[in-house]
Amino acid sequence: MIKLDILRGQHEAALDMAQRLLDLIDGYRPGSSATPILLQLNRLYGVLRVHLAHEDVELYPVLMASGERNVARTAQHYVDEMGGLALNL
Repeated sequence: MIKLDILRGQHEAALDMAQRLLDLIDGYRPGSSATPILLQLNRLYGVLRVHLAHEDVELYPVLMASGERNVARTAQHYVDEMGGLALNL
């Protein structure tokens, strides 16, 4: 069974991390350490890889097998467009 709350939580975490990354970039001053930016970017990267893999392995196959024509077609479109993206990050 797909745990949508996990996917939603990953979306929220990614959005929060992306905002934190933008804040760090905005606050960066030449000559200062960029390590906090790099660490935040790595955190965001990790969440995105896990999230995309979760979609590929658990979400899209269930939606494509749902028997609902429009749902299956939309899921297939997402697989065609973004499927396997987690492996390429």
